[in-house]
Amino acid sequence: MLTKSELHIYRNTPEACESKDFTVTVSGEKIFTEQLFSVHFARFACNSEVEVKISIGEKIEKCTVFPDKALKEYRVNENSVEFTVTAQPRHLYIKINEMENLILFIDKIRTVKPQLSDGNVVNVMDFVADNADRSNLTAEIAAAIKYTAEHPDKEILYFPDGVYISDTIEVFSIENLTLYLDEGCMIKCLMDTDAYMPAGIYIKNSKNIKIAGNGVYNHTGKEFFELCDYHKYADLQISPILVVDSEHVVLEDFIVKNGRMWNISCHNNNDLRIENCKVLTPPESCPEWTDGININASRDVVVEDCFVYCNDDCFASGHYFETVANKDMCNVLFKNYLGWNPRANSIRIGWDTRFNLKNYVFKDCDFIASNDQALIVHPLNGDAEYDSIILDDCRFLNCENYTNLVVVTGNLPELILKNLTFDKLMPSQFENIGCLTIENVIIEGRKVCSLEDMAATVKNVGEIIIK
Repeated sequence: MLTKSELHIYRNTPEACESKDFTVTVSGEKIFTEQLFSVHFARFACNSEVEVKISIGEKIEKCTVFPDKALKEYRVNENSVEFTVTAQPRHLYIKINEMENLILFIDKIRTVKPQLSDGNVVNVMDFVADNADRSNLTAEIAAAIKYTAEHPDKEILYFPDGVYISDTIEVFSIENLTLYLDEGCMIKCLMDTDAYMPAGIYIKNSKNIKIAGNGVYNHTGKEFFELCDYHKYADLQISPILVVDSEHVVLEDFIVKNGRMWNISCHNNNDLRIENCKVLTPPESCPEWTDGININASRDVVVEDCFVYCNDDCFASGHYFETVANKDMCNVLFKNYLGWNPRANSIRIGWDTRFNLKNYVFKDCDFIASNDQALIVHPLNGDAEYDSIILDDCRFLNCENYTNLVVVTGNLPELILKNLTFDKLMPSQFENIGCLTIENVIIEGRKVCSLEDMAATVKNVGEIIIK
């Protein structure tokens, strides 16, 4: 039996519906498995190797665990699958028979986190009479943010477990503030179809801001669009998390679920870090336009250890709306990212901008194929220019669902595809590229030695290196 320092089981999220299809145990301890519409998920944190067992009520005929790069001792029994997880954080997509999908979120235990007794912490409950009666707490939360921001010795606004219903939570023109969502906390977006709500949590013109903790932001997308016309409200600014005109921003550990639009939407920022965040917005939440992470007009961006399940592009950049995005994009790094969507693209860059897009790197990322492309790079408008785009050590599952693997038609000086694995051959298209490098790319278990091996069409490509 593991100690509490080795295994941490999170408190249940309020209003969570327990899955009847899956039973998950970790080193003998049962983990609560939640069902959100057609997807099921369980989460825990650990600091050592753990034994995971997933049991179902029928015989297992086929099973996929993806990615398997941190697994060992993988075995399938009559009605269970077992494996050892050797690294954290790690997020896993699991498909058994024809059942609905299961996601495991395996976090690393954070040994340092705020406590309500800390001198720099403000308890939001000091401003809230009751977080159990499901009343609108917008004004109370705004007052708590104002108080914390106005007291230099107070830096953290702490949301203990419970439900907090609110209209847009505004963090405007504030410096040095952390919103800490403790496990068991759920901030739930107000169900008001008569109000225009720019976002769930809206950070604007601010500096040194952090949203952290293992709580949940529920944007109530499914419930909202059952009451109103989706196209009346479709707007990038009704994102669950919206960050604009800010610098030194960290988003860490929390879950966004049931979004109404682009889930994590960031524009005109400097020094943005998104770490170990999870997005769960199935198709039932919103019919389209729910990109997992959409970042534009920002500089020095790191996205690491994140997971998205959404109903549009897993990651998109270059979707410029110049009311909130009006400068170049530069220096973007994605690491250990798992993206899954049933429609649109895994990675989409370009689409509609007249600003430069510079230096994108995707390292150790995994994608479950959708119905468009693994990577699409669009032409830019006017005199805007690309720099390099690099995909290194990335894996793509269910590629038969793609229309194409790679489509590049923008004026791209350098494209590097290195150490990539695709489980199915689909066509690719390379146009207007200065230098194309294809190194150790594996398709259907075979190394690519020629463009024909990628079923690729080529036009206006300067140098082609295959190795």
